[in-house]
Amino acid sequence: MPKKKHVPLPALTADERAANHRRQVRNQIWLPLIAALVIVLGLAGLAIFGTVNQSTEVNRWGSLSAILLIIPNLLTSLVSIVALIYLTRGVRYLQRKMPGWMVRWQAFMARVSAYIHRFADQTVRPVLSVHSVQAGVKAFGRKLGRNRPA
Repeated sequence: MPKKKHVPLPALTADERAANHRRQVRNQIWLPLIAALVIVLGLAGLAIFGTVNQSTEVNRWGSLSAILLIIPNLLTSLVSIVALIYLTRGVRYLQRKMPGWMVRWQAFMARVSAYIHRFADQTVRPVLSVHSVQAGVKAFGRKLGRNRPA
């Protein structure tokens, strides 16, 4: 069987494209929107009519819709309560363990502080000894200068 050759479609004019677009907007947006509005308004009208006539079906549907609105809130509240329980247990565990951890941390930081002080003292010791000798020599010189007979 021979292959059919692809024949390009004729190009549409601007007016034809605009007409296609308007038809698509009408069929894909406006008609479904209007149909949904008619259904919702019809149900609202039925609810109002049933309430005015004191129908028991309205009470039944009202109770059912209240239940359907409450169930998701109950499920999310259950998740929140479970999370709160676990968070409370975690805080209680931390509260029991924290004093021991803090004592260890304080001892560690005291050791680090002592090492840092010792290192700082060792690095400054040569400079201090030179300055001490200089200060001693100056003080000795001043003392000799005061004790000279005038």
